[in-house]
Amino acid sequence: MVLSYNNFTGSIPQEIGNLPNLKTVYLSNNNILGFIPSTIFNISSLQRIDFSNNTLSGNLPVDMCTHLPILEIFFVSGNQLSGEIPSSLSRCGVLRRLRLGRNQFTANIPKALGNLTKLEQLYLSENNFTGPVPNEIRDLVNLEILAIELNQLTGFIPHAIFNISSLQVIALSYNSLYGTLPMDMCSNLSKLAGLYLSWNLLGGPIPRSWPRCVEAQIMSLSSNEFTGSIPEGIGNLSNLHILYLGGNRLTGTIPPSLGNMSMLEVFGIEDNNIHGNIPQELGQLLNLINLNLQVNNLMGEIPQSMFNISKLQELSLAKNHLSGNLPSSIGLLFPNLEKLFLGLNEFSRIIPSSVSNASKLTIIDLSNNFFNGNIPMTLGNLRHLQILNLQSNQLTNDPSIFELGFLTSLTNCRHLKELSIGFNLLNGILPKSVGNLSIFLQVFQAYNSSLNGVIPSEIGNLSNLAELSLGINDLTGTIPNTLGQLRKIQGLDLSGALIEGLIPSNFCNLTNLVDLILSGNKLFGPIPICLGNLTSLRNLYLDSNALTSKIPSSLWSLMDILVLDLSSNVLTGSLPPEIGNLKHIVQLDLSKNH
Repeated sequence: MVLSYNNFTGSIPQEIGNLPNLKTVYLSNNNILGFIPSTIFNISSLQRIDFSNNTLSGNLPVDMCTHLPILEIFFVSGNQLSGEIPSSLSRCGVLRRLRLGRNQFTANIPKALGNLTKLEQLYLSENNFTGPVPNEIRDLVNLEILAIELNQLTGFIPHAIFNISSLQVIALSYNSLYGTLPMDMCSNLSKLAGLYLSWNLLGGPIPRSWPRCVEAQIMSLSSNEFTGSIPEGIGNLSNLHILYLGGNRLTGTIPPSLGNMSMLEVFGIEDNNIHGNIPQELGQLLNLINLNLQVNNLMGEIPQSMFNISKLQELSLAKNHLSGNLPSSIGLLFPNLEKLFLGLNEFSRIIPSSVSNASKLTIIDLSNNFFNGNIPMTLGNLRHLQILNLQSNQLTNDPSIFELGFLTSLTNCRHLKELSIGFNLLNGILPKSVGNLSIFLQVFQAYNSSLNGVIPSEIGNLSNLAELSLGINDLTGTIPNTLGQLRKIQGLDLSGALIEGLIPSNFCNLTNLVDLILSGNKLFGPIPICLGNLTSLRNLYLDSNALTSKIPSSLWSLMDILVLDLSSNVLTGSLPPEIGNLKHIVQLDLSKNH
């Protein structure tokens, strides 16, 4: 009976048990719900059951294998089954493939599964199993795939598992397993293709026997507590495509032998304590698509050989101590680059205009370096650009052009979501064209970047803006009323920008506002009464201005506000008892008023 991939609904009829000669029942990938009828477990001729990817619920019967002596395949993955796995499952003595993943099974994995000595595939991932990985799994001498990811397992991984020479995949990621891996782990795993142990609590050194896993294609040990250095012989894993070692406590240097792993496509050792230079041998990895070395202690320059990796799509070297300059032809050398993360390093000199030749770029992060010179106008050619972060450098603007022309060029980047240019030496005027930036723009950060001139009213056209930061600049004029059109704004920082005039009353339309920071300006007049209606406000800084009149009583209704700073103004009046409404206040400063 093969009825998979239809649109069947309803439940499986109990009458299915009236088919005494049934060998195969495939009902996967339908919309079947309800319980699995107990009668089906009485059909002693059954060899194959596949109920995967439906909405079946309930428990498996305690005696489910009592009458299934020749069952070879039992697939129920992707349902809503619950309860414990019955120990009687071990009576299905010729079972070869067992898939129970993506359900709601609980309790410990039964030790009796070790009796299924014919078992080749064991899928228990994405359930709620607790307790240890049973030692008895070592008895599954024909096992090829062991997958128990995304559960709540604890304890040690039984070392005897690594003696099952038939294993091709070991997948135990996303649990709470701890302990070490045996140093001879790969001595008996000549067929291992995939090792998935990420997101556990495993520690100790990476086994020196790793190079013996010669068939390995994927090894993922990220987000654990492994220590020591990367084994020198790792370069012998010539079939490896993916190697994840990020988020551990590894030390030492990157072994030059990695350059021998010619099939490698993804290499990540981020968030460790790796030091030294990036070996030039990495430039031999011509199939590399994703290289992540960020958050380490690497130093020196990027080896020239690395710019030969034309297939590279993501390069993450952020938060190291790397220095030097970027090659003038970087965009031509990396034609497939989509994401470039070089922030928090010591790179210097200009940003090459050729970066625009990497036309697939969606993210550029060059923040917190020593780049200087002008921001290339050619960035506007990157039609797929979504995030541009250039903050905290020494970038300037062409002194012959008062306006920041690069912002006009960026209006061509119709998918831009985040633009950060703060903490630079731009010394220019925001052009009116800033209002033509991407309709998807959510973050515009130009804090402390030597801006001058007025805030263009056109900035109010950026209707999806959630954060606008123009503080600590040399701006003139008033706050444009059009900022009151930014209905999605959550953070507005105009502090220390030297602007004057009244606080626009239409700010009261900004109902999503969480942070309003207008400190250190020349604002005068009363505080708008309706600010008290902005119940999302958590931080309100109006200090160091020339605001007058009484503090609006409506402000005492902001029961969830954390910081209210009205100090250093010309406010008058007394404190009302309603001040006690500010139940969550952390900082209240009303000093230096009248």
